Amino acid sequence: LVEIAIDTRSLPEGSDATVRGRLLSSGKTAVELLCEDGRLRYVSRSIITQVTLVAHLRPAYLEDSELIEFERKDMKRRTDLQERAEKSTKGRDTVLWG
Repeated sequence: LVEIAIDTRSLPEGSDATVRGRLLSSGKTAVELLCEDGRLRYVSRSIITQVTLVAHLRPAYLEDSELIEFERKDMKRRTDLQERAEKSTKGRDTVLWG
């Protein structure tokens, strides 16, 4: 859970300059929040003045079985993808992995 302070110059007069909620994603230009009232909000990075971490909801890395399972599946998916790419090149080194 985070609390984001927004530059008041970008808001209508009398609006609340803080947004509270669960951080869902963070992109190049905006962050996505699930607010306390259940609405999804996208806040532009250019108007954010402060971000405060209120609570961290994920368990510790070694205790997070969901995350570990996701990483295992992702590694398997990447391995399968690379094997298929190598088979499709038939000995030619045309696949670049970066």
